[in-house]
Amino acid sequence: MNEQIFLSTIGNESNLRIFETLRQRGESSMYMIARVTGLDREIIRPHLHVLRALGLVDSRTGEGEQRNCTCTYWKMNLANSLMQRLVAVLDAIHDRNGTPRPW
Repeated sequence: MNEQIFLSTIGNESNLRIFETLRQRGESSMYMIARVTGLDREIIRPHLHVLRALGLVDSRTGEGEQRNCTCTYWKMNLANSLMQRLVAVLDAIHDRNGTPRPW
């Protein structure tokens, strides 16, 4: 992925909220991402699929937070060098501002 596509992706507020949630909480279900970001799951779902297609996030299927269900869990793809840079920037913002979220 080229840097222009990456910059366009991180310039989207919904994507930034998703990234920040995954940075703070680590692997999370879509339900948890929705709860933390305040975004509707119908908004989050297509964003996550695009982010996965771009190699920015990874997912796995596992036992759900409630019994007898499966759930997809999402996490940042820290093997991606662009994601490593984004995490460094988000960490620097938090170190400087002391705020839990950029929105």
